[in-house]
Amino acid sequence: MSNNYDPSWTIERATSNVKRLQREVTDLKKVDEARLKAEVENLMRGLAPASGMSEEDESIGALKFGPQELKNAVSGVSHLVIPGNVRQAEHFLGILQQVCAFLRAYIRVDKARAEGPLMFLHELESQQYIEARTMKAFDARLRSLMNTLKITDIDEFSPLTKICDLCTLASLHSKGFAVLTDPCPEAEGIYDPQLELSCLDAAIAMRPVVRRYKNVVLTSGTLSPLSMYPKLLGLDRVVVSEALDISLERDCIRPLIVTRSNDIVLSSSFQSRKDEEVSKCYGTLLEELVQVVPDGVVCFFTSKVFMQQ
Repeated sequence: MSNNYDPSWTIERATSNVKRLQREVTDLKKVDEARLKAEVENLMRGLAPASGMSEEDESIGALKFGPQELKNAVSGVSHLVIPGNVRQAEHFLGILQQVCAFLRAYIRVDKARAEGPLMFLHELESQQYIEARTMKAFDARLRSLMNTLKITDIDEFSPLTKICDLCTLASLHSKGFAVLTDPCPEAEGIYDPQLELSCLDAAIAMRPVVRRYKNVVLTSGTLSPLSMYPKLLGLDRVVVSEALDISLERDCIRPLIVTRSNDIVLSSSFQSRKDEEVSKCYGTLLEELVQVVPDGVVCFFTSKVFMQQ
């Protein structure tokens, strides 16, 4: 599981989102300042109202709470204590501007970089003086503010939401995540930096699923050995069901080794996956096999991207 960010576009749009929210706060102060004061009072009591999210959104959103915060989430209200320096809307939006400025400089790298959440947070704190405990509340604080301002075009604020998600997840999970920065993700020499928050621990992604539902069924044709996966996914009380071996009267697997096609070296290596000629030759080979194999073909691809090509 990972979240990809197109920093150049996302950061600029997020900055615009912050400016719009600042205007909304200024306008609301003129007509209904009591609503903002009521929000601050709720935050002081430790109540962060949850917006109307779908079940899928709630499952994903559960990753943004640590074990204790998730345990205390009841009746649509999370007893997540919002730090004092972000309770006031103006202060919170000012901090988000600092985060955007930090990310704008953070992505300017000459070579690929991978850091753990702690190192990422250390750099952010040392440069912008924003503590991790403050960033834990970014997601809840943003949703609370948007509810108070009665923002309806939620999709418009997707860039700012992504940045808040990045900070919240990184501050809540010191292990199991990595912050990846790649200056040339598409091709060597084409500078278009990409920022990715990657979840390296499948148990973190599965945790909200198994807590939300009483029974979870996992099916796959490639999970082997089965005894290893409950440990990787952090599951207990697992019932394992294995398919019976299939016996056929005749051979159904015929090894075929192909190294070249139309003077193109065929390889499934990572470096060759973006070569259009290699993809085209593989596609042609697959079409020819399907036409002559009578009972159908099962084809395994090295990646979903390769399959789509």
